Amino acid sequence: MLKILALAGGSPVSADRLAQIVWGDPAVAHTSNRLGVTVSRARSLVGRDAVRRHDEGYSLAVTWLDLDELDELATDGRRRLAASGYPAARAAALAGLALRRGTLLEGTTGDWLLVERARAERLVAECRHIAAEAALAVGDSADCVAHAEHALDADAYDEIALRLLMRAFRMSGRIGSALAAYARTKAALLEDLGADPDPATQQLHQELLNPEHTAGQTSATRETIALPGRADALRQLDTALAATKGTFELVVVEGEAGIGKTRLVETFSANAARRGVTVLIGRCEEIARSVPLQPITDALASYLRRFEPEEVATLLGEDGRLLAPLLGGRARRNQPLTLEQDGSAHNATRSLLFSSVLDVFARLPGALPKVLVLEDCHLAGTSTIEWLHFATRRRHEANLLVIATNRPDEGHPLPAAPRLTLQPLDLTAVASLVGPERAPALLRRSAGNPLLLVELASADSQEIPRSLRETIAMRCARAGPTIARTLQTAAVLGDPIDLDLMAAVLGERPVVLLDHLEEGVRRRLLEERGGRFSFRHDVVREALAVDVSQGRREWIHRQATAAFATRNTVDPLALARHARLGGERRVAADALTAAAVHASERYDQRGAEQLLDEAVALSDNWKSRLARARVLISRQQFSAAFEDAVAARKLGGRAAAVEVQAWAARYDGDVERALALAELAVTLADDIETRVRALAVAGSTLHYLGRLADAERHLAEAVVLSRHEAGPMLLLGAVRAHQGRSREAITLIHQVLEPADSELPYTFPSEHARIFGAYALASLGRAAPALALVDQLEAESRRRQTWARYGGVASHLRAWIVRNLGATREADELDAKAYSGAWQSPVTSRWAALDLADGQIRAADLSAAARYLDQTTRNQSARSYLAWWSQLGEGLLRARIALAGGNARAAARLGREVAARGGDLGALRYAVLARLVVAQADTRLHQHVDLDSVYHDINLLPEVAGLEAWWLTAEVAADCKVPQWQDLARQRFEELHDWAGPYQPQLERQYKGFAADRSRAPQ
Repeated sequence: MLKILALAGGSPVSADRLAQIVWGDPAVAHTSNRLGVTVSRARSLVGRDAVRRHDEGYSLAVTWLDLDELDELATDGRRRLAASGYPAARAAALAGLALRRGTLLEGTTGDWLLVERARAERLVAECRHIAAEAALAVGDSADCVAHAEHALDADAYDEIALRLLMRAFRMSGRIGSALAAYARTKAALLEDLGADPDPATQQLHQELLNPEHTAGQTSATRETIALPGRADALRQLDTALAATKGTFELVVVEGEAGIGKTRLVETFSANAARRGVTVLIGRCEEIARSVPLQPITDALASYLRRFEPEEVATLLGEDGRLLAPLLGGRARRNQPLTLEQDGSAHNATRSLLFSSVLDVFARLPGALPKVLVLEDCHLAGTSTIEWLHFATRRRHEANLLVIATNRPDEGHPLPAAPRLTLQPLDLTAVASLVGPERAPALLRRSAGNPLLLVELASADSQEIPRSLRETIAMRCARAGPTIARTLQTAAVLGDPIDLDLMAAVLGERPVVLLDHLEEGVRRRLLEERGGRFSFRHDVVREALAVDVSQGRREWIHRQATAAFATRNTVDPLALARHARLGGERRVAADALTAAAVHASERYDQRGAEQLLDEAVALSDNWKSRLARARVLISRQQFSAAFEDAVAARKLGGRAAAVEVQAWAARYDGDVERALALAELAVTLADDIETRVRALAVAGSTLHYLGRLADAERHLAEAVVLSRHEAGPMLLLGAVRAHQGRSREAITLIHQVLEPADSELPYTFPSEHARIFGAYALASLGRAAPALALVDQLEAESRRRQTWARYGGVASHLRAWIVRNLGATREADELDAKAYSGAWQSPVTSRWAALDLADGQIRAADLSAAARYLDQTTRNQSARSYLAWWSQLGEGLLRARIALAGGNARAAARLGREVAARGGDLGALRYAVLARLVVAQADTRLHQHVDLDSVYHDINLLPEVAGLEAWWLTAEVAADCKVPQWQDLARQRFEELHDWAGPYQPQLERQYKGFAADRSRAPQ
């Protein structure tokens, strides 16, 4: 009933109509008391006086209705558009679109709603048309494309939107996209309605097909814009652009506030664009300083909006998944931290991110150099400055000119690059702007500063102000107290002006405020910038804001904070700023924490830490502490992270805090403590997400310790609870691989690698998936696919700048595989490099030593093999990563040395020890291989051997040791004197031969050598 009355907008609705809609029977209004009861209930919800009884029926006292506001904004936007007030029209349309929260009265059904819903959708479409047309009028083709496409998504036959889309595509040079959009809509019209496009649409289509029209457009855009007093500066920028030939070039435009840096780069950019140069523009915003690469990715995201999704995917290439969080792609889910969230991972990912951004610029279409303008770099965050340093060092990897505007001696130091320092205007330039009569006096007062010059020149000649501030304040006051209050409120809220926010703060309708803002433009306090209202300069905004009392400023910021609470999406940095300045410290801390999580997801751990430091200082709470602990872990500050997690636990963090304590202890090497904390976190967790994270750290730590069955149990539960998220699946796949359950491991890991958009919970999912995938494939004897994954691992780690970390792992995997394919020399060279410490990884050196010892055993140099093992024992710590795995490998090799050296009794003893420990740990590979050594030793000692058990183990070899299965089977067959097993060995050789790829010749030579040297090869 309330919905029906609300849509009536205060007009009465008859009792019969209410009864018909609510109960489907108008007679209810007269034959029962149900209507009266419902009216009473409605009054209890909205107030007795709100639902009124009339002779005509009932009405609802409506003071404001979003549908009416939408209608008014659409009408106002159309009026302003007709008067060429493009920023105001655009602002009105955007304010209207902000009112839309979905379908009108979503969840409610009935024919009575159809007309009102159609009206609402028509108004939304009209606002989109206005926003698109206004954007097109100011040259923002990308924004026009976005609004027009939204309109077409809602109505595939919307030819107004289609024409706007085609014109926007034409403006950006995408004639093919314009023609494709026309073809899609024409096909839909013909198929669904049996109609042709409107004549206006067809005429535009013909214009696009006319090359003479396109040529005329091009020639008309080649005129060059001049700028008084800046001809030399423009020439220097033109020279820098000409020197950008497949390289990265940086030019810094420096000067004091108001000297004309922005006007210079705008003029240069317009001239360059007229010559066909692609220009991207990003502005550093102080409020977004901690957002990683904010101006760069803003510029890139804006540019990419003019392309189809398929074209964007091509331009981004393999970097798309990494850059998606920065370019407005699907946000990464907050998933469990796992084994690679440490400082070196963060540094490598940051380097990879920088490289990916540079690579995308290099892939932008067109042979001409691209221009990236970064304005106000004195406000840039550290990540933006670091990217400039990174790109400058790699200057041969792009075709890009970056022009950075900067105030000297402010902000972070920029890289060494040519400086273009703007000087004050001279008398000739001033005269060209204000006329020869006023030039001398104004030059003296402005000192040649263009901003001051324009401000002073615009003041009444009889009221020469004593200072610029007085001039600005006086000009604002002349607009009247109401408009002055609006402009002062806008100054306090900050640039660019957010019409919806200001309307909420002042309690005024947006259409009224638009009139105020346009008056601000007429009085030269505001300007149209990028289709939005902004203050002409920070000096203007600061001069207006400073006259607002401290109490009123705080009130404005508190109102803004409250307004943000009603929005579906909120910029946490903006919310934090208003909450902090309004004195709402806890709200500010929560917003800063949310902003830090966003920064962390965008790979800026340093910026995230700074935000969280501020959040904790404002209001110490467990969420901020916990978020900072996670960031500190990623920055390899494990003790500090542990302390923050302890503090978070005391502040009420409970299971989530204990889980982070466990990760901090795990990375700090205290695995026993980590396991105890992880198990406690599992017990305390009272929500699925925390339990999954706790199970992940517990499972990862148990894997580290070699407790594979327990690790499996924890991770299997995490996989189920998380609904098969990639992170838990990869961790479980790694455990399966070490359990010898290779096929299951491959299935899990394949699901991680296969989806192009799969989200993973830590920094190096790609590398780890390939490491464990290659190991599992090799364990099955699928050598060529395993080597292909190693190739991918090497390529991926080089591309992602993680080669120093994973090059040694790739080298070891390759050496192990090719050694078993007969490429002994290649394997020895790879292992020798790792053993010598070239990779600066004790774990890699230890694994290489084991592989070298294996090679020496096969070459019958048992002393050399023993030396490698002795060195491994001395260098290994019980806390080393996967120390248990290395110990099993070492024990097996010592048993093989004893067996090859004729000491069968020692071989049997050592083999039984390894078999027992491998069985206890659940490491099937070493349990099986050790039991086979024991069988060989017992045979030589003339002890009873259960051949059925041996045969069972031989049949397990293809699952756990597919690379070695043929010669191990042959050796056991010879010792146990079972000829049939020799046939099985031959079969396994042929199977490996099929998977050996280019190594087939080496494998054949190894096979022949085995037969000749030992006379035990299968016949």
